[in-house]
Amino acid sequence: MAAAAAPYPNLTRSSFAASTAALKWTCLARWTKTKAFLSRSKKAEDGVKPGGSFSSLAVTVDKPKPAAKAGAAVPAVVPTADSAADEEAARVMQRLYRGKLARTHVAAVKEREVMMSGKVNVKMNKDEEVTQLNDYKIGKILGQGAYGIVYKAHGPEHGDVAVKVLNRSVLSKKTQGKGTALDGVLKEIGVMKKLHHPNCVQLWEVINDPDHNNMYLIMEFVAGGDLSAPITRKEIISEPRMRTWMRDSVVGLEYLHSFSILHRDIKPENILWDEVAQVAKLADFGVSDIQSGGGHKDYVKATAGTPAFFAPEMCGDDKTGSKLYSGRAADLWALGVCLHMWIFLRLPFEAPTVYMLMQEIGHSPLEIPEDDTHSAELIELCRGLLNKKPQLRLRIKDLRRDAWMTEKGTVSLPIPEGAGHTTVVKGELQDILQRGMVQLRGTKILEKTAQEGSEGNRFVDNNKQVEVEKKVTQARPGGRPGMLKR
Repeated sequence: MAAAAAPYPNLTRSSFAASTAALKWTCLARWTKTKAFLSRSKKAEDGVKPGGSFSSLAVTVDKPKPAAKAGAAVPAVVPTADSAADEEAARVMQRLYRGKLARTHVAAVKEREVMMSGKVNVKMNKDEEVTQLNDYKIGKILGQGAYGIVYKAHGPEHGDVAVKVLNRSVLSKKTQGKGTALDGVLKEIGVMKKLHHPNCVQLWEVINDPDHNNMYLIMEFVAGGDLSAPITRKEIISEPRMRTWMRDSVVGLEYLHSFSILHRDIKPENILWDEVAQVAKLADFGVSDIQSGGGHKDYVKATAGTPAFFAPEMCGDDKTGSKLYSGRAADLWALGVCLHMWIFLRLPFEAPTVYMLMQEIGHSPLEIPEDDTHSAELIELCRGLLNKKPQLRLRIKDLRRDAWMTEKGTVSLPIPEGAGHTTVVKGELQDILQRGMVQLRGTKILEKTAQEGSEGNRFVDNNKQVEVEKKVTQARPGGRPGMLKR
């Protein structure tokens, strides 16, 4: 029998020692640079507290300096990195030793704070119509729903805004899931406070006066309307225009998912078009959910949103709610339904009742007209998003390299902006994996060497093991050859 090959034939003791020494000195050099960088920061007044992190250092940089007293020395400014090497060392050490938590804290520094106002001053005209709300001049009505009214207004800081007026007493009486509609509004506020992205509608201010029955949400005004208008008008949508909508929606959805936020109600009515910036924005986060399990634990039980945009895994016959489904995969299915509506100006699955609609979504195949004139790449993308099996459905990283989305690789999607994760380039990833593999191989070899000892002990141990095996396989005295005692 041939001898077993060594687990790492190219890694000798000398090469391993050299690799371990190089890794040790590399980490030591990076730690020295980082330590020097932190020591300079600690000398500044109002700087990082002892035991602080890189994220707390970033927060300190953004704080305004206190006004200097007369005759007192001006406090020193927190020093920045002297060179790109210091910044690289700090960034690498943070990534290696703090991980996702530190990256989230650093991204949180860039977040914009939503103003929370506890007092409201309302002015009305003789017809009892609201004309002034604090610093905002109220204009025309943009829309009216079951729970409130949306006005167009103008403010001194953000210009044109949208003001959503909600009645707390009405919301508290309406049930929504396991809670009330007021709980849904508070959840929507919590979600929107985390968002700061050009492809998501922003929340500027919340006016919640306990002495008044109304709650006011001051949001970004999007002048172009929603993307369901062309479908209603039966307007033929060109592929370049459709591509812009899809690219913006995918980037916005990727931003939400990076913070473990599930939209759960993606449809053309909730995708707004900004005529000024020429971008599409995701809106209406009333049923959105924030998952605490991270990127691989996005499973939810309860269904939410519009039934026509439900994914097949949400349309089962299970009435107990014990079945789980991926919220991210369900969001991508809903985006695929939007794409189908922009292509064919109709829903992919239709039925007269909700029960029959669930059956159609869950079991009927997707039908594409034979005389369709759209490009094959677009139809392939639509089929990939509307795959009934969530495991085979296209993911966001698949969309980033899709032929139709990227115009056959010529125009890539924008790099994630301000997301809850950090993008690592290919060279960095290879370097990290190489260092990790060297360390892992070295640890395994050291453990094996410690167990086996020297060459002589290894030879003796191998002989003892063979002798034990021979004793076990010997025949029992007085019995048949080859028979063992049961």
